[in-house]
Amino acid sequence: MRRSHHALKSPAVVEDKHTGEMVRPHHVCLKTGMYKGQQVIDVD
Repeated sequence: MRRSHHALKSPAVVEDKHTGEMVRPHHVCLKTGMYKGQQVIDVD
């Protein structure tokens, strides 16, 4: 009972609107470099 909060949780993921890939919410998509509909990093 003391360590009941130490259980592993599955990571939260959502589907990217542009690519359909599963990404973490509120993070930049590393495949496209987009965040909230804006290009924030250049991807070659």
